[in-house]
Amino acid sequence: MIYHLTALGIGLATERAPVLAKGKVKLTFKGCFADSVCVGSCFYPILDGVAEIPADAFSETTSITAHALAEGKLYVCDPIGRLKDGTLSYLMPLVNHGGEATVAFLAQAIGDLEGRLDEVHARLSALTARIEQKPFIFGGTV
Repeated sequence: MIYHLTALGIGLATERAPVLAKGKVKLTFKGCFADSVCVGSCFYPILDGVAEIPADAFSETTSITAHALAEGKLYVCDPIGRLKDGTLSYLMPLVNHGGEATVAFLAQAIGDLEGRLDEVHARLSALTARIEQKPFIFGGTV
């Protein structure tokens, strides 16, 4: 499962496909830096962006928080739910807070893109003005 950690202090699951709850489950963290993850009430290290968690650490609904301990940052991530299908058990990320975290992240991303687009338009206008100057000649009349 892959989580994208944002500057807003949230971690959004970018894949929502069920994963077989067997052995160890890998949680991958991208975006902002985190060095440990709390699954339920236990902490696990994140090494090279990946944490390996025993599958039995997950209950029916398990809270997930990523931490950058040295910086004192906390990222509230989408929780993980356990689904049972006969004798098999699967884990998959659930939507956190009714999708409010996703909406907040997307609103920030749209605002950032609007700012970058305004900068591009300003640069394009300046370049267009330089290219479309009135023609001139040396040593003569037009």
